[in-house]
Amino acid sequence: MVRKPALSPESLEALGAYRLAALIAEEASGNAAFKRRVMAALAGQSGAGAVAKLIDRRLAGLARARAFVDWDRERAFRDDLAALVASIATELAAADPAMAAARLLRFIATHEAVFERIDDSSGRIQGVYGDAIDALGPVAARMSAAETSGLTAQIMAALWESEHGYLPKVADQVIPHLPPAARAEWDADLAARIDERQEAEAAKRASGRWFYSMTDQWRRMRQALARAGGDLDQVIALEREKPEQSRDSLGIASQLMAAGRAAEALDWVRAGGARRHSVLMGLDGEDETDASPAVQQAPLEAEILTALGQVDAAQALR
Repeated sequence: MVRKPALSPESLEALGAYRLAALIAEEASGNAAFKRRVMAALAGQSGAGAVAKLIDRRLAGLARARAFVDWDRERAFRDDLAALVASIATELAAADPAMAAARLLRFIATHEAVFERIDDSSGRIQGVYGDAIDALGPVAARMSAAETSGLTAQIMAALWESEHGYLPKVADQVIPHLPPAARAEWDADLAARIDERQEAEAAKRASGRWFYSMTDQWRRMRQALARAGGDLDQVIALEREKPEQSRDSLGIASQLMAAGRAAEALDWVRAGGARRHSVLMGLDGEDETDASPAVQQAPLEAEILTALGQVDAAQALR
């Protein structure tokens, strides 16, 4: 029986340059997204500037577009966006990581306008933006300390008022690659923004009605910065600033336990009591206990009790 050939760089190389070029040209002629990838790769032979020029043209068009994307064009639109992200994260990043990071941020910043143009109930378009965010970390890892320090201002300029929750995710990708001085400067900037915004929102807060505030995302970023600096006390202090019903008591308990601070961890794991950590039910009535805080709480509390020498209490809880 003849074995099916494996599709790999090695097996493709055996076809020869001309045969591969012919296959690529044939596919590009009928696949617009793939053609853009090929054009970016060809431009890369002329340096980062040539690749950036192609990408900037596409980003500018994406930012200007207002027409609604019909359902039958959704797949092609997604493929086009994915090709754009791939070109930035591969061709441009290989030539100039700092230029690539700037373009990834520009792309991510288009999300609000794009989401207004398409019914993304499938989540496919959001997935492309998630890929762009994930690509930012490896690109930032290849940048110099000075270049990554400059990224913080670019991030805030692009996303500081975005309500889709992408800002903390972008920060999580960049923070591990920031020098300590840049982390401290960013934290101070975020603290000032939070104070200013809370003062502006004082009347809304006094009303007792729920409203969305960017301070939630900014505070999460400050916690990420504190964790990167090994400052667990600062993480906890920032957690206490949140409304009680919004605090991640189990997350803080886990971090305290990992730090060998079991007595404090016990207070946090029990914060809110059983009512706070009630079993969550799915919309279809099925018990989604794998994701339930109540189910997460029990083994964590038992682990903490064991660390404190309360073995019988831990076993009873189990």
